[in-house]
Amino acid sequence: MAAAHRYKIIANPAAGHGKTLRHLDEVQHYLIDAGLDYTLEFTHTPLEAADIAHKTTHEDYDVVVAFGGDGTINEVLNGLVGEDCHLGIIPCGTGNDFARSAGIPNDIGAAIEILKGHSVQSIDIGKVGGRFFINSVGVGFDALVNHQATKITRLRGEARYVAALIKSLLQYAAIDMEVKFNGTIKVGRTYLVALGNGHTVGGGFRLTPDAVLNDASFDICYIEDVSIGTILRHFPKLFNGKIGAVQQVTMERSPDLYITSDHNLPVHMDGEVFAMNARDIHVQIVPDAVKVIGNWDRNATIV
Repeated sequence: MAAAHRYKIIANPAAGHGKTLRHLDEVQHYLIDAGLDYTLEFTHTPLEAADIAHKTTHEDYDVVVAFGGDGTINEVLNGLVGEDCHLGIIPCGTGNDFARSAGIPNDIGAAIEILKGHSVQSIDIGKVGGRFFINSVGVGFDALVNHQATKITRLRGEARYVAALIKSLLQYAAIDMEVKFNGTIKVGRTYLVALGNGHTVGGGFRLTPDAVLNDASFDICYIEDVSIGTILRHFPKLFNGKIGAVQQVTMERSPDLYITSDHNLPVHMDGEVFAMNARDIHVQIVPDAVKVIGNWDRNATIV
């Protein structure tokens, strides 16, 4: 019989505006009920989860679990790259977008059952500069929406991002930039560039609905300058995966992306503000970089 897995659970108490703390007793109840051998450690400062995850890989653990939102997963990921530990997820953030692509529900009991089942798949990740991401990078309007969402505390989940989107519509104007991907060069006023490893951002916006986690490429949604009226008219397509049908939208796949501009560019990474004044951005795929426990199909490897 294979040895039981040991789990280090890294919890971000700030995720989802304190949602992890509100659900802590429930999580520990399900972990104990599932018979999992675990220890729990809280983060106290930004980026601390990466340090804890990296330290854990040199201890007697084989699974590091991110208990929080996409930002927490991102930090844990950055501590695991190049190590043998598997990445587990208990989604408890605002958007939980990567969990959707991994087939992990927001229901805590169901998420822990998936963790216990230990179905593992190697997936691609992305890299910008010296930092890795697991789900998405957005430049332009998409990033501003994420920035505005951090300021909204009275709403949760999808409603929070919809409110941030409406607020951003009133403030944002397309930015001149040069965008290169898969042999294509786009020059001119650009509304947004969304790059997806997973298929949703912002708590469910389907800007890259056909993205696959292990196909060695990103899905890219490029939107040229577009009026507010056009955005509002096609708003439902952000949720039903039909955004590619809009005239001003180009959908493409590419293993890398280059963006340059003479203007400050807002950038988000996995739903967190990465920069508000970038001028030169290079994003590249890192294939088969991390093993993730998820609700994969029957062809997934059971470890």
